[in-house]
Amino acid sequence: MARLSEAGGPGDAGLHWFRAFMAGKSIEQILQRVEALATPAAAERGCVVYDVEARRHGYSGTVRVLVERAPGGDAGVTVGELGAIAREVGFAMDAEETIDFPYTFEVSSPGVERTLRTRRQFEQNVGAQVRLVLGEHPAPNGDRVVVGRLARVEGDVAVVAVGDDDEWSIAIGNVKRGKTVFDFGGNPKPTGAKKRARPAGPSEE
Repeated sequence: MARLSEAGGPGDAGLHWFRAFMAGKSIEQILQRVEALATPAAAERGCVVYDVEARRHGYSGTVRVLVERAPGGDAGVTVGELGAIAREVGFAMDAEETIDFPYTFEVSSPGVERTLRTRRQFEQNVGAQVRLVLGEHPAPNGDRVVVGRLARVEGDVAVVAVGDDDEWSIAIGNVKRGKTVFDFGGNPKPTGAKKRARPAGPSEE
């Protein structure tokens, strides 16, 4: 999974969300704002935003943008492209607000095992093996964890094939945590899936 990571002082994307948190904005609002800034930056380079994550760690925080090649692309996202997106989004966030807290801001490719949080992410991963941790409503067998093949998405419901001939309908809104699961036994992990870059200076293509 390619990754570019930056950390430092005031005025970058890493902790713009933290000030918003202190002002009472929800994490979802923060994620939407970062995604709105990252989407055009990714599109200029033939990429799309797969997900945006924001977490607080005491008085600091982490914002992570996951970017992949747009459908139809011939290759994966390069370290240089990740660096360019990181700088552009960081400058945009800096222009909106400056805050004097430590931060970590990362732009990465999603990697082999991918988060499943939104309907769009479920739709993109139809056919994959998945692991879903459920919230208020358990699975038909009473369990809170469902592992199986994501057969299809019907509206806001994910249909998961479990066993040989059974399918369970799981409301996407009832999934607390979800991810795709790579079969390391049957298929070797793609070479370069964990590629990372932490350039000290300008990124290289």
